[in-house]
Amino acid sequence: MSESPSARRESTFALRVRDLVTTFRTDAGEVRAVDGVSLEIAPGRTLGLVGESGCGKSVTALSILGLLPERLAYVESGSIELATHAGTRDLAKLDEDAYVGVRGPEISMIFQDPMSSLNPMMTVGEQLTEGLLAHRAMSHEAADARAIELLRKVGIPAPEERVHAYPHQLSGGMRQRVMIAIAIACEPKVLVADEPTTALDVTIQAQVLELLRVLRDESGMALLLITHDLAVIAEVADEVAVMYAGRIVERGAASAVLAAPHHPYTRALLRSIPSHALVPGASGEARKKLRLPTIAGTVPALGAWPSGCRFVDRCDVAIARCREEMPPLSPPPNRAEGGEVACWRGYDAGAETGVEASAETRVETGAETGVETGAEVGA
Repeated sequence: MSESPSARRESTFALRVRDLVTTFRTDAGEVRAVDGVSLEIAPGRTLGLVGESGCGKSVTALSILGLLPERLAYVESGSIELATHAGTRDLAKLDEDAYVGVRGPEISMIFQDPMSSLNPMMTVGEQLTEGLLAHRAMSHEAADARAIELLRKVGIPAPEERVHAYPHQLSGGMRQRVMIAIAIACEPKVLVADEPTTALDVTIQAQVLELLRVLRDESGMALLLITHDLAVIAEVADEVAVMYAGRIVERGAASAVLAAPHHPYTRALLRSIPSHALVPGASGEARKKLRLPTIAGTVPALGAWPSGCRFVDRCDVAIARCREEMPPLSPPPNRAEGGEVACWRGYDAGAETGVEASAETRVETGAETGVETGAEVGA
C-alpha cells in the first residue's frame, strides 16, 4: 500500500478507488458519509473492508456500484477505476444508462439480506435469467439451462426443481446461494459481497465463505468482502482495510494487520472477539463472570465528526494532537509487509499500545486475568 505513484500506475488492478467522497443531503445540510476512501484490489485477490455498523462500508459499496439513493446521496469527488473487458473505465463519471451496461457483466454485488433483495413474486429461475437475457445474446432456452447450471455451481441440490421455486420456499442458506448465483451469472471481473454471511448459522457461514473462495479462484475475479467480523477476514481475505467514520484508518496484508495491528481501533476490534481459550488462574465461577472487552461509545453521527482523529473520543491512548489534527495514512513502523495506518501514536507507542499475546480483562471480583485475543483465535 506504500507504493510510489508511478508504481501504482503500472500495477495490475481489477478495481481501484481513489479519494472517494460520498455526500448525503439531509435536512441539516450536506454531510459526508464516505470521506476520502482509497482502495485497490488485484484480480484473483480478496480485500476485506471491516468496521462497525455506521462506518460507511455499505455506502462505499453502493457508491462503487452506482446504487446510491437518488436525490439523497451522490459521489462528490474521487475516481472509481474498473478494469473492464473494453479497458479501464472511471465509474464515477458514468450516468445511469452507462452503468446499466457495467453492472452484471463487469462488476456485481451480493447484498446483505437475500430475503429482502430477492423478488418474492418471481421464481429463482426468472431472477437468474433476467440478467442473462439483458446482457448476453442468448435464447430463453439457453438462459434457462444456464440458470440450472449456476444453481448447481453454487451447491443448490436438485437445481432442476429449485429453479422453479420462490424465495420463501428456500432456506436462508439457499437464498444466499441464489444471490451469489445471480451475482456471478454474467461472469463479472469484480464481485462486491456486502455482509454475505449475516444471519446465517456458523456452519452455513463457513460453506458460503468457502464457495466465494472457490468461485474467486476458478474465475480469477477480484472480491471486495464487506464485514464487521474480523474472524471472516482472517479466513478469506488477502488484504484488509479497516474503516471508521467514513475513513480508512488502517490497511495492509490481512495476516500482518491481524497479527500486529497498529491503530487503536483495529486493536479494540480484535480484543472484542470472543475467545474459547481457558482463562489462566480463573475458577469456573470466575470464568463465568469474565467480561468481554468492549469499545466504549458509538461511531459519531454524520456531521458530528471531531476535527482531528475521528476515533479520539473512544481511544484510550489519545494525546492532544489526536484531537487537533487528522492523522494521514502512512507506513507503520516494524511491519515488513508494508501497509498504512492513520494514527499519531502508531509510530512511537510501540509495545505500549500493541496487541500482546493476551489482553487484560477484568472480572467482577476486581482480579485481572489474561485471555487470548481474537488475533490469535481468528488469524
